Amino acid sequence: MSKKKSKISPPPASFGPQKRRLFILVTFVVLFLLVVIIEIILRLSHYGQDYDLVISTTKSGKEYFRINPKVGLRYFDRERYSLPEVVADDFTVRKGQNSLRIFVLGESTSAGFPYQYNLTPSHLLQKQLESIFPGRNIEIVNASLTATNSYTVLEFISELVDYKPDVFVVYSGQNEFYGALGVGSTISLGHERWLIRAYQKFRSFKTFILLENAVEDLWFWINGQNVAPERGTLMQQMTKERAIPYQGDLYRKATDAFERNLKAAIEIARESHIPIIFSTLVTNERSLPPFVSMHQESLSDAQQAEASSLFELADKKPAENERAAEFFRKSISVDSMWAMAYFKLAECYDAMGKFDSAKTAYGKARDMDGLRFRAASEYNQIIRTLAKPPDVVVADVESTFRAQSPNGILGKELLWEHVHPRLQGYVLLSRTWCQALGQLSIFSPDERQKLSQSISDSLLFASVRWTALDEEIGAVTMETLLHRWPFTETTSTTETIPSDDVQRVAQMFTKRSLRWSEAHYELADTYIRKKDLLGAVKEYYAVSAMYPDNPFPPMRIGDLYTLLRDYGKAEESFLSSLSLAEDQFVRYKLGVLYLRGGVPDAAIEQISKAFDVNAHSRVQFPREEYEEAKFYYALALYQSGRNEESLEALATILRQNPSALNAARLAEEIQNLSKK
Repeated sequence: MSKKKSKISPPPASFGPQKRRLFILVTFVVLFLLVVIIEIILRLSHYGQDYDLVISTTKSGKEYFRINPKVGLRYFDRERYSLPEVVADDFTVRKGQNSLRIFVLGESTSAGFPYQYNLTPSHLLQKQLESIFPGRNIEIVNASLTATNSYTVLEFISELVDYKPDVFVVYSGQNEFYGALGVGSTISLGHERWLIRAYQKFRSFKTFILLENAVEDLWFWINGQNVAPERGTLMQQMTKERAIPYQGDLYRKATDAFERNLKAAIEIARESHIPIIFSTLVTNERSLPPFVSMHQESLSDAQQAEASSLFELADKKPAENERAAEFFRKSISVDSMWAMAYFKLAECYDAMGKFDSAKTAYGKARDMDGLRFRAASEYNQIIRTLAKPPDVVVADVESTFRAQSPNGILGKELLWEHVHPRLQGYVLLSRTWCQALGQLSIFSPDERQKLSQSISDSLLFASVRWTALDEEIGAVTMETLLHRWPFTETTSTTETIPSDDVQRVAQMFTKRSLRWSEAHYELADTYIRKKDLLGAVKEYYAVSAMYPDNPFPPMRIGDLYTLLRDYGKAEESFLSSLSLAEDQFVRYKLGVLYLRGGVPDAAIEQISKAFDVNAHSRVQFPREEYEEAKFYYALALYQSGRNEESLEALATILRQNPSALNAARLAEEIQNLSKK
């Protein structure tokens, strides 16, 4: 028996350098193609669509673009933060040759806080431009997002260039520290601009968003816990570093990033031949002391004690006393970072009538404030140095506000708190934007001349159609905010008892019990109950001005003018409603209006159309209203001399309801006439 020799397999040949390179290349290509396929699938399935800046919508059968109201999800986890929303303006998919399209970008100020819709600076600008250029289609699109900063402005501009804007208008700089991705924010990727910009660019890919969401879900699954929501107002939720020294490392990181972001925005706009307007910033100097005063880090304990002692000596003397100012100056000479010493010195100068010195000291107090809710003076200097007309223009909002402020010092006259303008302030802001447009070469010399001239307040507000409710909503919103951090250490939970119906409805809106249009309807109903029909008309006009495609407000305006016996305006309102949507109820009301006005033929036409619409409508006339419409139709026929047709219509009513007294009496009257 012969033994078989065992066969030993030779070791596999190792890859040579050429094969290894080919293998690595193929692997990378396969992985790349896999990522591309995943990206395509995610885009086709609209994964992460809440993050899109611009979405599509349809109104009255027409397609529009809209700024996504939930674009804030790019930055804010809705489980932890109060999600800020943009104004959600619409603009046409196909831009007409006669259109002027302006994108407004920034934060809460350019969004119009604390006001809503019709009192935002972008809407005020739109109304001015509509008055100046009555033949043009004006599209002012507000893409401002509260609690963000120049990183968001830059990101949005890079996307909005594809939507054919004529101009970018930017008001940004107040949130560089605490806005999303800021160096002192709870939503932060650190302090390095390159890392933040890389993150923003990666987030344009759906695959990255999928990976980010997967990692986040895995983290929470491993830790087995839910995210605790941040407490307080959004500004409190966003604030991490509450004491940032002037010209310190964090200050310089934020300020340098701000300048670089604006320069990058200019380059993106310039590549697409789009001019850009940057606004100088306004901050409350006189009416708001510093939030956080910080000692100079290099001071010894003895020097800090000396500065504090001098401050206390000065603070005991009357503000208008020169000795008080002298002690404050000595305190500052020891500790040049102490914000409150500058503010107190400014108050002394103010009281003594030394307003130029006061303005300088107030500015120093703001700049040294460690809680950086107000942009330092350096930010306006940066903005002004970027101006290179006609491509880059500065709207000098600060100078406009100073010209309208007592002694040129910004305070409570035009600002609610640290940065947000009052209504008159927003009017000034929008006017300054309008005048800045006049510096752009995209307009003819004649158009630039018109832009440099402001329309009157009365004409502006008449076109805006705002009411006392709109102003009160802002006041109630600010009243709530000013009773919270950082304006007070303890949050007040005491509710203000409304002094009148306007304040009552405004409070309902701020508590989210009513939407904006519903608040106006609620106040209109209150006015109607109190027989103030003209007051109710104003509320419906306010909604109609903001939502010109909604047929309901003009219908209600027509009802009210009918009660007021102003049949001309009633007719105009009903026709306006019908131009937006066909409706049998409005047709019927218009027919009755013509009947009361002694135009029976027009009444017949309108009520006949009402019956035709009703026959094909899902919503039908109630039986009683249908019977009433038939009666008025018969009455119109009778007044038009068509007696036989009138009797036929009345007979139809009586067959269905023999007890219809009005129909029976009219039939008897017509029959008696015929016998004669």
